[in-house]
Amino acid sequence: MPESGPIPAVRYLIEMVPKWLPWMTVNLVLALIPVLIALVLFRPGRRTTALWWAGFVVFVAFLPNAPYVLTNYRWLAGPWRNAWHHDRWRYVTILPFWAVYLGAGFAAFVISVRLAQRFFERRWGRRTGRVAVVALAAASAFGLYLGRADLFSWSVVTEPGEVVEVVSAVGRGAGVVGILTAFVVLIAGYAAAIAGFDALRARRRPAEPGPVELGGAG
Repeated sequence: MPESGPIPAVRYLIEMVPKWLPWMTVNLVLALIPVLIALVLFRPGRRTTALWWAGFVVFVAFLPNAPYVLTNYRWLAGPWRNAWHHDRWRYVTILPFWAVYLGAGFAAFVISVRLAQRFFERRWGRRTGRVAVVALAAASAFGLYLGRADLFSWSVVTEPGEVVEVVSAVGRGAGVVGILTAFVVLIAGYAAAIAGFDALRARRRPAEPGPVELGGAG
């Protein structure tokens, strides 16, 4: 029976991190790409030229890499069962580590979409900005479906036949359900993240001083 307790749990995390870190790093680098594209593409005052629209297509193609990090939760099943059977103190170490990893991927999605939303709002109005959010979430949900089929953002160019085959199979099996589920999760998560951020910002904003009443003692 393995040792149990906080110190063995920390040792377990130290042992596991080198096994997780290589592929986690790759996924987070891919998740960062749409953020970098968004920072360039959605700068205030940027003109929507043909080159800009080409860049936007690239942004949409890479955007699913950010929420794709969330699908890695399935790799937590093994450590979860291991902790349950051997040492539940391990939850105290592995869960925060995984929460940071999953949260970083979703934060990249939220930042990317928020930059796009604000750009579209400035240029074409609030309604267009909201439509852009829905469209980007839908595109990302579909991208997650392609990702689960072991396709990548660049597969449209490198493996067009595979992409066509996977897309044609969407209507069969659980494809539609999976895409709709991912869409709901992304939209709800995005809305919750923005609402939380706005509430935090409003809380930190100093209160405006009220009117000064002048008057003397009666």
